[in-house]
Amino acid sequence: MKKTILALALLSTFASCKKDIGANTDTNNTSVVNEKEVLGFQSTNNLTIPNMNGIWGGFYGSIPSGTWQYLWANSQSSWGATAYLNGNGVGVYAYPSARRYYGYPGKKWTDFNQFISSVTFTNPQANGSTVGLSYNTSYDYFFYSGDGQKVYEIMVWLNAEGQANNSVAGVLVANNLNIGDYNWKLYKASGSSVGNGYRTVWSFVRNGMSQNDTQTFYGINMRGFTNYLNNSGLKDTGGYDVNINNLYLNEFSFGFEYRDIRPSRSFSVSNYAIAN
Repeated sequence: MKKTILALALLSTFASCKKDIGANTDTNNTSVVNEKEVLGFQSTNNLTIPNMNGIWGGFYGSIPSGTWQYLWANSQSSWGATAYLNGNGVGVYAYPSARRYYGYPGKKWTDFNQFISSVTFTNPQANGSTVGLSYNTSYDYFFYSGDGQKVYEIMVWLNAEGQANNSVAGVLVANNLNIGDYNWKLYKASGSSVGNGYRTVWSFVRNGMSQNDTQTFYGINMRGFTNYLNNSGLKDTGGYDVNINNLYLNEFSFGFEYRDIRPSRSFSVSNYAIAN
């Protein structure tokens, strides 16, 4: 769940070219970029390191001494991060991510012919203990109303470890949802409770998460999650019926959202594509 400060990072966004599923179609930025940051954010090759002193997710204060994050990037489909975060699993410290920005308030959701993504990523294993390891690997998309009001953030958690697994996603409102080829839980939280200004944060958390180092997901239809919400009969945190078809997609991203990484661990993406 992201803090509003992430909007600053949108100054460097994805190219608007269409992506083919399964192919690394980004050829605009091919040089290797290495960045190490303690505070502030970096925008390199259309990847972002959010401000590590801008903590969100229910915890506010100074970053513990020694916290750092290191980013490398060849392209939007080949990048990674290594981090040491002494966060004790409280709050969210960073979301290194590859992003596409659709303007303000964005592109109307019904104007997309499709919205499909594939990704291969590598994240650290707990190896029997989640002490010092708390993160989720997730898609994240943001919806605005036509008059520019923040309405929904939708997260799709493909993998998670530690306190980032389920307990911080909000209140469980549905389980055993078959969307695409996977089974999900659905959590609901108020955007005001996490400080991002959105009316509601919906988090689809995959059941049966694998602890394999490297995982591949092909052809995930991101419309499946919005279709479920539209037809679920659920109310958002403002008491309104959900109708995402009337909203505008402002931003879409994939990355690693982490709270606690001790000792330092590495995350990477070796393939990432969007077709819309």
